[in-house]
Amino acid sequence: AKCTDIEPNFYCNQTAAPKNCKVPCPTHSESPAASPAVTSCKCKSGFQGADGGPCLTIPSITTPTTVTGKGSVTVSKVVTTVEVKGVTSAAAIFVDPTPVAGLEVMIAVSGPGKTGASTTPAKVSFAPGEVTKPFTVTGGSAVGKLTLTYFTGGTDSASYPTVTPASSILSVLGKAVVTNVAKTVKTSETTAPATVTLTGAPVTDVEVLIAVSGSAKSGSTATKATFAAGKTVATFTVTAGSTSGKLTLTYSFGGMDALFYTSVDPTLSEITVENNKVATTGHTEAPVPQVSLPMGTTPASAVVVVTGGEECTSDALQVTCETTVAKDKRFWGKPGDKYTVCCPIHCEKFSGQNVYGTDTFLDDSAICMSGVARGAVGTCHKGQMTIELVEPVPVYQDTAKMPAGAGLTPFKEADSGLEGQASSTGECKEPVVNTLRWPPHKSSDRAWTKAEDKNKIKRFLTKRSTGCKGDEGCARQQAIIKYRWYCTGGRQGTMPLADYDKLDPSGVPSAYCFARRAFQVV
Repeated sequence: AKCTDIEPNFYCNQTAAPKNCKVPCPTHSESPAASPAVTSCKCKSGFQGADGGPCLTIPSITTPTTVTGKGSVTVSKVVTTVEVKGVTSAAAIFVDPTPVAGLEVMIAVSGPGKTGASTTPAKVSFAPGEVTKPFTVTGGSAVGKLTLTYFTGGTDSASYPTVTPASSILSVLGKAVVTNVAKTVKTSETTAPATVTLTGAPVTDVEVLIAVSGSAKSGSTATKATFAAGKTVATFTVTAGSTSGKLTLTYSFGGMDALFYTSVDPTLSEITVENNKVATTGHTEAPVPQVSLPMGTTPASAVVVVTGGEECTSDALQVTCETTVAKDKRFWGKPGDKYTVCCPIHCEKFSGQNVYGTDTFLDDSAICMSGVARGAVGTCHKGQMTIELVEPVPVYQDTAKMPAGAGLTPFKEADSGLEGQASSTGECKEPVVNTLRWPPHKSSDRAWTKAEDKNKIKRFLTKRSTGCKGDEGCARQQAIIKYRWYCTGGRQGTMPLADYDKLDPSGVPSAYCFARRAFQVV
């Protein structure tokens, strides 16, 4: 037979003796008709091997239905604050390895600020092949702490037993808006109620405090706007004294939930006090002196008050006599940052806040009285000055009878007819400021040095410290700062390390030892 006559699945063997032109293909292989050699025999479907055999069965492959071993779920880029009814930037959830069948990361919202708060989505789903998904947080209708707790579900949840971190904490922050403030009021009379509206309700209570200053301050008072839990609207009134002129109302927060409110809009209001007396002698009342604005400005763009020959500019931060760097978030910057403030009059009469230091001041010092102590501002009129944040120091020395006690010249205030303490020479009498030492006991000084012992700070030492990016020197410096900040009160070892970065100095007075920040008057 010729090779051309060979049937399918046979081949022509012309090399073997005796010659056989019709040899069957090896088992599990096949060939076309007229195949000239054994290599024409190919393995059938489901079998594998070289051309010409042998052909072996292909083993079956079972696709896994779950992840082998333990996978990880990591949450990152969660911000620390969100405004009432505001939306955060996107946070991210990462899974490693990718799920085989499916994974869900659920987010539970709890805490005082949970009313109306939510995440989008509330359940983050990962399909096979997906490794990262975003989510956002929406603030609710109440201020306060908001806790996000993470846990897994879905087909592959058993392979992802934990989420890192297990939870995140945010602060829901609100604001206050003041409306309907009277433009004018007669001497010895009371204005119609002004309205204060909060963007978010307090969980416990909050107050909007109204400080009164200006040429008509004498005898003038203002009530405070008080908000109980869940309330968002309150009113206040202003009662004028017996002096005509200008009243400036400056707003600040008080109460249990004060830290969760960031600003008041507007920051201040002005009322003109008009004389209520009726002329009976045929004489008219002398006009109230008008304060001129700087050239090129209008009342809408600047607030001007007489301050011993100076002016408080519109960009100066309005503060009260008790304002401190430690308790006011506006001053929580870094060394080298400068802030210009406008201090009210008669801070020497306020006894609720001390001054610690002589040149460099503890951040828990009253800012304005520190300025009086340095001779930067007086107390008979509003005063503008600038402070600069500096690195904390081991000891804030006390000095009696400042400014003179430190060899400084007191700030001289010419009597311009405004409320003040004018002497017979036409100058205001400056008060004496006695500053205090911190730490109060010299034995406490050793705590500063102890922070240089690596065994003392090892709990705070981590290469993952905020902003350090693995720099050991940077991480050590942050550990030293944390140790010094929490060197008393037994706080070391009582909370997770990550929580130290989230705490505010005003929130842990029992643990307060050395300043987290300090400042100088420039």
